[in-house]
Amino acid sequence: MTPVEAPRVTPADVVPASRPPATPRWLWVAALIAGGVGAIAFAIAAIRGGDAPASGDPPASSGASFPSGLVLGAGIGLAIGWVLGRRAGSSR
Repeated sequence: MTPVEAPRVTPADVVPASRPPATPRWLWVAALIAGGVGAIAFAIAAIRGGDAPASGDPPASSGASFPSGLVLGAGIGLAIGWVLGRRAGSSR
């Protein structure tokens, strides 16, 4: 009597074949523009250097810039995520 072998199951058989959604072209263009602006700004800052002489006393800080920047960044991030989620047809 010969033993019966179980059929081999590969991950490709179990996982449904799916393709990630295509990224819109405008998103790639926006990313390239943002990256280019950042690279140019970095190059300018590196060339100019940070050895500027102190011009006296620094301006007084209110201490509210970090929390307001954090709230602004979170709000913008949520808005962008909401828009991209709506574009993708998310059901959540």
